Amino acid sequence: MIFNEDHGDICSVALSKMFCLQALPVCEEAVWKTHCQDTCMLAWLCSTRASPGTAFSPESCETEICVYPTPDFKGYQIWKCKVWWQTVLFITAILLTISCFCGTCYVCKTHPAFFG
Repeated sequence: MIFNEDHGDICSVALSKMFCLQALPVCEEAVWKTHCQDTCMLAWLCSTRASPGTAFSPESCETEICVYPTPDFKGYQIWKCKVWWQTVLFITAILLTISCFCGTCYVCKTHPAFFG
């Protein structure tokens, strides 16, 4: 992974930063983008030293490659459930909660002495 002793071991640094970012991703967007752009620039330096005429430009690190991923699913968005059983489970949980609430209200009204 060392191409030139004068430039150091840039490719192994780029690879280690890439693996570290994948293994321990940060949650904050600004920190994630900074790590991604650093790693992208190191990968670009590595690729230019390995073979000139690389496939991507350093400007694409910021505009195309290091775009913060947005989650496409939130728990309350039932219409975005990935599989059918998630929808069934969600609807069942809602119906069970409503039934328990209504049942408790009915027992409170009909048997007030039961709850003290």
